[in-house]
Amino acid sequence: MDKKILIIDDSRTARLFIKQCFEISGFTQCTFMEASQGEEGLKIMNAQEIALVITDINMPVKDGISMLREMRASENLKNVPVLVITSTQNAAREEELRPLKVEGILAKPLHLPNVSKTLNTLKTQLGM
Repeated sequence: MDKKILIIDDSRTARLFIKQCFEISGFTQCTFMEASQGEEGLKIMNAQEIALVITDINMPVKDGISMLREMRASENLKNVPVLVITSTQNAAREEELRPLKVEGILAKPLHLPNVSKTLNTLKTQLGM
């Protein structure tokens, strides 16, 4: 079954690189969808069944934290797995994300060897 993975980041280059990291890590039976900010991402999630969301935190219109809060408050979206990829990783940020139940937090810039373990864990969780 083809799983839909939604990549949300305001940088087109970052979205492309994230997709390439996932493909290199064996996410080949997937359809990758893209959004440039949280509001657009929520619209896609409400219209289609998404297996995994990868999101940046700092974005215009609706940032990743606001989007995650809406997801977790939504009966339809509260259990969608989320991987956060951010350039602002610190203890306070991790504490803010903890109640939002994210699968992991990866620091930008991404380095494929550093993210392989997380991606392999996600692959198992998604049944791929």
